[in-house]
Amino acid sequence: MPVRRRLLFVGVVVCLVGAFAEVGGAVTWRLLTGEWFTWSAASGMRDLATGNVDVASASGVVEQEAAQKAAAGAGRFVNPYLGYVYEYSSTHVSGFEISSEGFVDTASPLQARGEDRYVVALVGGSVALQLGLYAGDVLAAELQRSASLRGKQIHVVRMALGGWKQPQQLFALQLAWLRGGEFDAVINLDGLNEVAMVAENVKSGVPGWFPRGWDRLMDNRPDREQLLRLGQLAQLLERRVAIAESAASVAWSPALQSLWLVRDRRMASELGELRQAIADDKAALGISAVGPGLEGRDVEASRRAMVDLWRRASIDLRALCEQHGARYFHFLQPNQYVPGAKVMSPAELAVAFDEKDGPGTMRAAVLHGYPMLQEAGRELVASGVDYVDLTMVYRDHEEPLYVDKCCHVGKRGNEILASTIASHIRLKIDLDGFVTDRLSAGKPSLRLDSPVVSVPIGVVAVDAAGREVDISDKNFGAEFVVEPAGALVIGGNGSVWAVRRGSAQVLVKYGRHELVVPVEASWPDEVVVSDGGAAADVGAPILRSLDGEAMKFGCSGLPADGFRILAASSRPLPASVAPGDAFGVTTKLLLGNESSQIAQMVAPRAPGAPLFLRLYIVNTAGTIDATSNMLVLTRD
Repeated sequence: MPVRRRLLFVGVVVCLVGAFAEVGGAVTWRLLTGEWFTWSAASGMRDLATGNVDVASASGVVEQEAAQKAAAGAGRFVNPYLGYVYEYSSTHVSGFEISSEGFVDTASPLQARGEDRYVVALVGGSVALQLGLYAGDVLAAELQRSASLRGKQIHVVRMALGGWKQPQQLFALQLAWLRGGEFDAVINLDGLNEVAMVAENVKSGVPGWFPRGWDRLMDNRPDREQLLRLGQLAQLLERRVAIAESAASVAWSPALQSLWLVRDRRMASELGELRQAIADDKAALGISAVGPGLEGRDVEASRRAMVDLWRRASIDLRALCEQHGARYFHFLQPNQYVPGAKVMSPAELAVAFDEKDGPGTMRAAVLHGYPMLQEAGRELVASGVDYVDLTMVYRDHEEPLYVDKCCHVGKRGNEILASTIASHIRLKIDLDGFVTDRLSAGKPSLRLDSPVVSVPIGVVAVDAAGREVDISDKNFGAEFVVEPAGALVIGGNGSVWAVRRGSAQVLVKYGRHELVVPVEASWPDEVVVSDGGAAADVGAPILRSLDGEAMKFGCSGLPADGFRILAASSRPLPASVAPGDAFGVTTKLLLGNESSQIAQMVAPRAPGAPLFLRLYIVNTAGTIDATSNMLVLTRD
């Protein structure tokens, strides 16, 4: 064989081997993370390893989970009054700026009230912190809908930190007011840490009401073995950062990124074991670390005592706010382990639900602790505290919201939480002393031109002086009666969806007042919603109607791998969740691996009611690789 042909043959073989290695690397990445390899995902994972993770910009589930954990607890240092705050000498590991007071904010919490601004303090643990980071703008925008706050600048002060629990929230506000800060309202979103973090403290011999990880913060007299562990930890952290930075130089290669990720996860496991060993070392703990000790309490007794402290701290916060002319709003944070709190798809369960409920698990803490919190919450209401239980806030949301097995949600979940909190605050401040004289609607009638787009109903209460308050939000106490029944759906914020085409009306009842809003719903027999999606290396398939009456469809752009599931439902089908019983869908498995197929299915259809169809490509792990556009068929 001539030398040139031999070299060409070798070159082809090398290219083929390299290509197979890269494909294998992409598959390995999928097995390790549950997501297909993308350069942005790899960059996010390297950022996690180097400690450069930005919560607000995290996109994928893996990145979000990493960012949530980063923002929830690193970079702490002792504060003489608050237990701990974040290190403000440099940017926090989440990538966010730390204020001079040690909070994840760009400004000091010592703000001044004014005629043109409304200052809101947000306190609590990591869930409250992430509410401010992810949805502080939504909270402010929703509050500006208030008739009392219209035209004012809403300034949300983030005074929540990962792991905080009472009395840290109470002390933080006391200290801010003592130092000259001013607030118009205080939002306290908490509850989980008060019952979940007790076990950590008890294990270390520290009282449940002490700050989280207090023994580690005060472990300043380590013995020889502890010094060795601390040295190993520092060296391992430096090695991990160096290796991650080296991996960035070959970011183009899925194979090399997967090899790096395997090594990084091994190092992360070693770091976890070292940190646990450091935390478990009790030899050097003195009175400054354990205080009065457990005082004879086990985990259960400590949890009960902590709930009682939580209740009393909230009562004191209300009194403190009244003293300073501020409104106090207390919300019990939601959690996925509260029974009936959320319908979760297999994909969300895999990411955000731990089946284990043994001692020390988050699930056990919620199952045992939340009933105590809810009972104490009823006592708070009886004592005059403006307290709301938000454990069911996600009950009607079937889309994935939770991003880890603790308690944290992504951007959409935080936006829902912010909107719910804001509507309750608007209710209290707008209707305090307001006497309704009549009702009015923004539009005398509504027209719905799409089966997937809602229209706000825009009902306002008007008093004798002509002042208006938007009462479309269901939290404001208005009753919405649809006639004929079942023709429309009224959302929690007063938005109207049509369940079928035709004429209907909404009767709004508010106290002794009534208002009728006619609604006309009309759209074409076939509507295409172009919202399909796919992994980076898989194109989005296309679903089209060949014969709407016979339910015959064409499917094209289909990848060769994965299960092909055609789904039909009387409700819109999400693009991000595999179909299942939770959505009440009819499904049909399409056999074969051709790039195009013709399918026919039978699904119940009501006259004038839309039927929503979507094609899913699902892998063996039960997660989605691709989804088609949504096709909506309506027949009278």
